[in-house]
Amino acid sequence: MKKRWDEPYLKKTKYNDRIRLKTGTFLHTYCPHCGKSLIEDNKIVLTAVNMEGEEGRLELSPYLNIFEHRSTINIPPKMELKDLKCPHCKESLVHPEVRCGYCDSKTAQLMVAVVQKRVPFLICLRKGCKWHGITPEDEEILIRDSSDEW
Repeated sequence: MKKRWDEPYLKKTKYNDRIRLKTGTFLHTYCPHCGKSLIEDNKIVLTAVNMEGEEGRLELSPYLNIFEHRSTINIPPKMELKDLKCPHCKESLVHPEVRCGYCDSKTAQLMVAVVQKRVPFLICLRKGCKWHGITPEDEEILIRDSSDEW
């Protein structure tokens, strides 16, 4: 049987032959508005706006469940960002409806491509909160490695 090219990044689950993303999988990340890549120098690069309205560069790890980050503006622990924007088109990435599953903060939506299509990927806007996820529709195809459901 021929091996899939993406096999090192995926593992099969027993239920319905679904695929789980492994911790450490590189997430090719794109803006949901302009479609441009948000990856620069092996980091996800975004424009963060803190509660004081100060804008700066926010760098996040593009590896699933690796929560390293760096910012050019002050973002105190537990602070929720006012906004998160695409550095290319300047559009807000804040999701209008979805709240964080851990702390009820606002979330931002990015697009990630790990297999062969891009899916919405949500992240919490509160510094220190590690909640992230995919939409319920896309969860039918991909299941996060850290999911309690399976």
